[in-house]
Amino acid sequence: RQRVALGRAIVRQPKCFLFDEPLSNLDARLRVQMRAELKRLHSQLGITTIYVTHDQEEAMTLGDLVVVMKDGTVLQCEPPLEIYRAPSDRFVAGFVGTPPMNFLEGRLQARDGMLWFDEGSVRIRVPAALAGSLGRLAGGPIVLGIRPEAISDAPIAALQAADHVVNLSINVVEPLGDKMDLYLATDRGTQIVARIDVAAQFRADTQRPFYLDMQRAHFFEPGPRGRRIGLAEG
Repeated sequence: RQRVALGRAIVRQPKCFLFDEPLSNLDARLRVQMRAELKRLHSQLGITTIYVTHDQEEAMTLGDLVVVMKDGTVLQCEPPLEIYRAPSDRFVAGFVGTPPMNFLEGRLQARDGMLWFDEGSVRIRVPAALAGSLGRLAGGPIVLGIRPEAISDAPIAALQAADHVVNLSINVVEPLGDKMDLYLATDRGTQIVARIDVAAQFRADTQRPFYLDMQRAHFFEPGPRGRRIGLAEG
């Protein structure tokens, strides 16, 4: 039925397509097939398409330009990878990406000529590239954002700077094929999700060191809509 409806629209040679969650009622396999078909048709026809979806994966894969909205307000309008790499605020950062970005609330501390983020049980050095723009906020509250794929397991962590390695408790191990999601927690109880290569061995109810790639970290003002501060590579 979705294909027939699309075919009827195409033969009218419209100047613009308006899609309102066209794949929401399809099963997972057919949804992926139709997503690829829509992208192919768009490439062939070259017709402007406005596509409304709550599925961020659809937005990222289909959109040339993505508009993130909340409560009728446009929060960010950019190419999908730009939104992923440089979200404008904490809401956008948490909305775009699966699993969503992890957020740790803490404070910035200046010590020994360096800047540190302190969550209460986790203490991590801020990279020099970010310290310049964050130094003025030393002593105040801030939110650290880091994506699950920017967290590595112990063998990789052992090769990295010790001040970017933290001990985390493993609560749940969720295999996904070539990857696995680890549901972790700091000693303070902050929940963190890491996406790790499936070849690594993990058990629930244990504690392990993990490496946080701070070159890919983001910092936000406090609050659910806190603006992003400074620069990040992705």
